[in-house]
Amino acid sequence: MNPKVRQLYKDLLWLAKNYPGDYPKIRDKLHDGFIRNARVSSGEELEKCLEHGEFIAKELQSLYFLRTYRAVKRNYYD
Repeated sequence: MNPKVRQLYKDLLWLAKNYPGDYPKIRDKLHDGFIRNARVSSGEELEKCLEHGEFIAKELQSLYFLRTYRAVKRNYYD
């Protein structure tokens, strides 16, 4: 397994722990997505998949920061 793919999988699993909802369900969906693309071997297609995964990770991080910002604003400023 490519080290970049493994690290992306670990990062997304870590981010999924804070995602609202059922963690096992989210983990299973993540696993299924990686299994579906397990046969990707060409460099260009692999990079495209990695970029998409990194985009998803950044979107999740921004959602967490937004949730934290809204909670702080609600608790201290409203």
